[in-house]
Amino acid sequence: MSDSTYDWGERVFAPPVGSFDVEWVSRGVERSTGLAFQDAVRLVADLWWRAREEGSTDVDVLVAGGWEEHVPLSAVRIAARLVEEYCRAYDVDPAAR
Repeated sequence: MSDSTYDWGERVFAPPVGSFDVEWVSRGVERSTGLAFQDAVRLVADLWWRAREEGSTDVDVLVAGGWEEHVPLSAVRIAARLVEEYCRAYDVDPAAR
């Protein structure tokens, strides 16, 4: 196994440093916004894709553009902030390929 994956039976208290975990961030979005987990996962995955495309986790950059109508803009902003905070806390560079 590589250094960025979990070993069998390992108790995980945080994701590996340097890797983005969509589900980890999605749980925070679910708690903070009340979105269903599946909607939070789609939103975070979309935000992460945008962060990689733009090479930035700046909230204003991530929020720019269109979003699905059933997701309130306030939830998108909260999710973008959580993506930004996650990347800062776990040393994730969206520009790294």
